Amino acid sequence: MGVLALLGYNAYRRRGSRLAVRLLGALSTALLGVFIIVLETLVH
Repeated sequence: MGVLALLGYNAYRRRGSRLAVRLLGALSTALLGVFIIVLETLVH
């Protein structure tokens, strides 16, 4: 999840987005990781 958060942050940083948008991007990509973990747990 940490790696996903960094990837999301860096993607928005490269676009020149403001800090708040970068943090929201990092949070959303980290939450995507949490969602995938939960789905894998439910499926298995």
